[in-house]
Amino acid sequence: MTYHIFLCDKEWEIQRILHVSADLKNNPANPIKPKVRLTELLENPLSLTDNEDLDAQKQLMVSLRFLGVPKEIPAIICNYSKYFLVILAHVRDEKDYKKFADLFSETLSWAEENLQLPYQDEYFQIQQMNNQLINSQRALMRSNQQLKQVLDEIRDANTTIALLEHDDLTNLYCLSSFYRKARKRLAESNGQTFDIIVLDIERFKLVNEIFGRKAGDQLLQSLAMFLLSLSGADHGILARASADTFYMMMPGELKFYETLGQEMPMFFKSYPLPVRIGEKIGVYSDSNADTSISIEQMCDRALLALDTIQPQSLSRVAFYNHSLHESLLLEHRILDSVPDALANREFKLFLQPKVDIRSGEVVGAEALIRWIHPELGFIAPDKFIPLLEKEGDIYHVDQFIWEEACRILKTRKEMGLRSLPISVNVARGDLYQNNLCDVLTNLIKTYGLDASLLRLEILERVYVRDSSNLFEILTNLRNHGFLIEMDDFGTGESSLSMVAKMPIDVLKLDRQFIVSCLQDPRQMEIIRFIVQLAKTLDMKIIAEGVETREQADFLLSLGCLYAQGYFYGKPEPADAFLKVP
Repeated sequence: MTYHIFLCDKEWEIQRILHVSADLKNNPANPIKPKVRLTELLENPLSLTDNEDLDAQKQLMVSLRFLGVPKEIPAIICNYSKYFLVILAHVRDEKDYKKFADLFSETLSWAEENLQLPYQDEYFQIQQMNNQLINSQRALMRSNQQLKQVLDEIRDANTTIALLEHDDLTNLYCLSSFYRKARKRLAESNGQTFDIIVLDIERFKLVNEIFGRKAGDQLLQSLAMFLLSLSGADHGILARASADTFYMMMPGELKFYETLGQEMPMFFKSYPLPVRIGEKIGVYSDSNADTSISIEQMCDRALLALDTIQPQSLSRVAFYNHSLHESLLLEHRILDSVPDALANREFKLFLQPKVDIRSGEVVGAEALIRWIHPELGFIAPDKFIPLLEKEGDIYHVDQFIWEEACRILKTRKEMGLRSLPISVNVARGDLYQNNLCDVLTNLIKTYGLDASLLRLEILERVYVRDSSNLFEILTNLRNHGFLIEMDDFGTGESSLSMVAKMPIDVLKLDRQFIVSCLQDPRQMEIIRFIVQLAKTLDMKIIAEGVETREQADFLLSLGCLYAQGYFYGKPEPADAFLKVP
């Protein structure tokens, strides 16, 4: 191994020869002494001081000619405060590498001990500051890379959040996002009032059924765009809450519900579908002064207001107010009272007679229910029956009335009185109880009655809604001996073909025809047609709501033989029926 180790100052003058290999010591052709500048030994004498890059300086070193070695000489330069430590070597094999490593380590140890200047030395301080600056720059670069990665992740996360917050079909907010943003808006309102508006599309299911799901989706998308255009980008929060229901939160001063009430009918009228579509709008205003309720409860209250809108209502906008609140509290109390009412026999059976118009003789009765509440007093049927049907609680109440009717029928039988059938109402929900037929047949057996004495009245609208399923249910009941009556016939919901196919024994003509039949020739003709239809189909017909002798005579002239109404008797407690001979 051939090597030379010099200590040079910053002008590249050799201050000291630290180490030299034996063959160079013995080579008189290349004497090298201190105070010689390394630049003088270069084949291409360039000034090392002109180049501050140590790597470039190393490349210059390899062309030193004094070693007399034809190959390039590796150069190592160590930079100290005022000196360069220069190591030049020509290593031939692996053994030389080990020797050179030991020599290099020994030389560096000496240099660390002898060449470092005190910390306060100006140049050394500059070097340290330079090194710190370099390290800071490298740390900053790493931080910038990390920051870029975090920002990319945040952008990806925001994109994902945006997708989760919005409804896929309409791009409006989904329900959970609506609640969250509405809560934030309320918290930051600073006294501003807002309206919570719920909009529902009437007969939307019909659109899907007739024109397909794609047409329904297009309607929802068009409506969403229309609502956005009406509300303005900065005013409200809009969401698609469910299939055809939209929630809106709008500043109270805008009275946006008025805009909807004016614009929505025109939107649906101009929409290119050959089917009548409408809207219902429920409104809850947070100016109602109840600050304790949540945004979810506000939406529920707007929905409750919406549910009060009936199909025949002229106004399609309803508001949640104190009276509606009181009505809901009453409904809640009524529902809670039903189990005790059944246990305490608060429900009472009333019977209204059916008569033969020709003779005036009673031929049967219709069972009606009355509720005498211990605190609320008399509760009208129209206050609790629709509520019980809506909540699915009517079945147990109906069973109570069915059994009361059977009790009266049995008592008449035991008294030796003639058999007079009683018609009882069967609600839509009752028909889908799995044990309906068993309950009715068990009652007949328990009280020892003929099934034909307990007649089953079913509203006309029930036939229309469930005609496909109802046929089998009614056929089964009829096979067990029960007679089936269609109540409120003629309200315009059923078709003649459906009436002809259904297992029906009696048509009960709705009272709306009777009230004005003598003043309206068209009503007369409709009644004449229905009476003839019943004869053709081999059905009996009973007219409801007869209040005068003139009405009764007119019906008889058309061939309608049976009637009920105030002209023949008001509903009376069931025990009064025991006095009918």
